Amino acid sequence: MNKSACPQKRRPFNGDAGACTIGYYLVTDGVLKMCHENGRPTGKIYRLEPGDNERVIAARLTLEAWRRTANQSDFNRTLNYEKYGVA
Repeated sequence: MNKSACPQKRRPFNGDAGACTIGYYLVTDGVLKMCHENGRPTGKIYRLEPGDNERVIAARLTLEAWRRTANQSDFNRTLNYEKYGVA
């Protein structure tokens, strides 16, 4: 059965709920293998060391994959300004 990790890719701010991305993985014999939702491997593997948190490692690998494929500019992002109450 696939396990999942949901790392945050955008923090919540001022009414915006933020965003996360989902990564799926399997752990067998101390090896974490990233996969698609249907269980098909993505090819990314990581040998777990004693004391490693598999969910944290999977979240890091998920964010790395998302950053590679997102290829998005933040030029048109929403600009959030603090309300200082000064006119």
